[in-house]
Amino acid sequence: MEEDKNPYHGEETLLLISSCMGQAWVALVVSGTLEKLEVESSRRISGNIYKGIVERLAPAIDAAFVKLSEDEYGFIQADDIAPKCIGVDWSGRISKASIEMLKVGQPILVQVTHEPRGQKCARLTTRITLSGKFVELITQGADHTSVSRAIASGKEKTRLLHIAEKHRPFDCGIHVLSEAAGRSEDEIANDIKELIDLWHEIIRRYESEPAPALLYRSMSLIERVAFLAAKGVSKIVVDSEEHYKSLLSLAVEHQLDIADKIELHDSPIPLFDAYGIAHQIEAALSKVVKLPSGAYIVIETTEALTSIDVNSGHVLIGDSREMLLRINMEAADEIARQLRLRNIGGLVVVDFIDMHSTHDWSKLQKHLEQRLLNDDAETRILTLSPIGVLELVRQRKGSSLEEVLTEQCECCAGAGRVLSASTIAVQLRRKLLLEASIHPADIDAVICAHPEVIATLIQSGEAELERLEVLAKRHIWLFGHSSLKRDEFEIAFGNEALKTQTDIQPKVGEQITLVGVEQLYPRQSPSFVLLKNKLVRLPGAFSQVPQGVTLKVESVGRWYANAVWSPLVGVEKTEDDRQAIGR
Repeated sequence: MEEDKNPYHGEETLLLISSCMGQAWVALVVSGTLEKLEVESSRRISGNIYKGIVERLAPAIDAAFVKLSEDEYGFIQADDIAPKCIGVDWSGRISKASIEMLKVGQPILVQVTHEPRGQKCARLTTRITLSGKFVELITQGADHTSVSRAIASGKEKTRLLHIAEKHRPFDCGIHVLSEAAGRSEDEIANDIKELIDLWHEIIRRYESEPAPALLYRSMSLIERVAFLAAKGVSKIVVDSEEHYKSLLSLAVEHQLDIADKIELHDSPIPLFDAYGIAHQIEAALSKVVKLPSGAYIVIETTEALTSIDVNSGHVLIGDSREMLLRINMEAADEIARQLRLRNIGGLVVVDFIDMHSTHDWSKLQKHLEQRLLNDDAETRILTLSPIGVLELVRQRKGSSLEEVLTEQCECCAGAGRVLSASTIAVQLRRKLLLEASIHPADIDAVICAHPEVIATLIQSGEAELERLEVLAKRHIWLFGHSSLKRDEFEIAFGNEALKTQTDIQPKVGEQITLVGVEQLYPRQSPSFVLLKNKLVRLPGAFSQVPQGVTLKVESVGRWYANAVWSPLVGVEKTEDDRQAIGR
C-alpha cells in the first residue's frame, strides 16, 4: 500500500504565495495555523553552483576566500574540500584536506551551502548536491545511499534503498527524499538519470567557461512550492498573475497534478490578511510564545545557539505529575512548530519544566521526536539531562526568519550595549599594527574614525602616540569623521590617501564658533572641537567650556590642530600648548 506522503493528513493545508516588492512570500497554513514561512528575493544564492576563483588563503582558520562574481564572495573551509574534487590537486595526499592545497588565482568548482549572514560571506563546499523530485545526487566524494527519516515505514525504506543503490553511479551518493515514498522504480530511476545528465552538463560548462561564472542556479521558491504542493496540499492561492502562470506551466512541464488546486487571489484585501495569518507572522518574531494552557515558552537566539525556556506561567502545577507532563508535551508541540516556522538552525537548548519520573521524560522525548518528523530539515536530539535540559541540532537551510525579516540595530547591532570609545581605540590600534606589518616601512598611515575615538586616541598621550608610530614604523595621521559610526574606522597607507584628507583639512587662520557641547570631544572631558576632518584642541583648561566664542586655527599637525581664542577670552596658552605647536 502506498505510504501517505502528506504529514498533515486529514487537515486543510494551504499554500499562500504573495508577491511584494520583488520578493516572494510563501506561507504553509494548516487548519488556520501558520506552520512555515519562506521569503525569497532575487538575491538568493544558496544552492547555486559556481566556477569560482581562489582570492585569498587564510591558513590561520584553514579556509580560503573565493570570488563567485564581480560582487559576490564566499569562503570554504578545508573540511568542505571533498577528496579528488574538480580543480583541487590531491596528489600526495590520502584523505585529509588542507587549505594549502589551493593556490591563489586557481579556479574551483563550488556550491553555496549557506547564504551570507551579516558581515559573513557565503559558505561554500565542493561536495555538490543536486536536488530532484524524489532524490538528491551528491557528487565529488560521496559513495553512499540514505533515505529520509520522514519515511517511517521500515519496509518502504528498504525498498527505496534497494532502488537507489541499483541506479546510483559508482562515484556519487544518493539521498532519497520523503517525496519518493510510494513512487515506482521507473519514476525514481528517471529522476536519478536527469540529475546525472545535469551533473555532466555542469562539468562541461566548468571546463569551457571563464571564471568566475555561475554554472547552475538552484530551484526558485516557486519551483519548490510546485513540488511541495504535489505532496498533498489542499489549495494554492497566489496574488500575482506572473506566479499563477508560472505554477500552471510547471504543473504541465513536470506532470504535476496541481493545476486544479491553483487559485488567483484578486481581492483588494491583502492575501495574508484575507486568510488571517498576518498577525501570526508578526508573532513569529516575538521572544514569548503563549501556550493554550496559559504556560509559555521564551525563545532567544545568539550567535552560538538558540535557547528555549518552558515556563508554567499562571498554571498552578503543585505536585501534579500529569499536569507537568501535559505542559511539557504542549511545549514540545509548539517548539517543533517554532523551529520550522522560524527556520532556526544549529544548536538548540531547551529547558523543560522539571519532572521526577524517568518514564515521563522518555515519553516526552519520543513525543518531540515524532513531531520533528514533519520537518524538512534534519533534526537530531543529542542529550536529555535528568534536570530537563534537552539539546538538539537542526540542519541549517537558508537564513532564519529573524534574519530575513529584521536587521541589526545601527547603534548597538542588537546587543543592547555599545563598545566604549576606548575599546574601539584599542581595536583600531591593534588593526593598525597588523596592517602596518604587511606594508613597507616609512609609508604614512592615514586613520579615519569617529571624532570620539580620535579624541580618545589623542588623550592617551603624546608619548603613547609616539610609541605607536615607532611600533608601526611610520608617521600616523589622524582624521575625525562624524559621518562614521562610532565603531567604524578606516586605515589606509600612502600619499594618495593622505592627500585626500589633507586637501580638505582646516588651514591655518580658519575659524570655528562654539555653539554647543555637542561639538566637543570626548564627551566626558571635552578637549577638542571638530573642524572639517580635524580635531582642534581647545586652548587652556576650563571648568565650563565657553560658548558663543570663536577659535582660530594656529597650527595643523599630524594628530590634531592647535588654536587660539579670537578674540582672546582671557585665557593664555599653557606651556604644553606651546610645546605642542606643530604636532
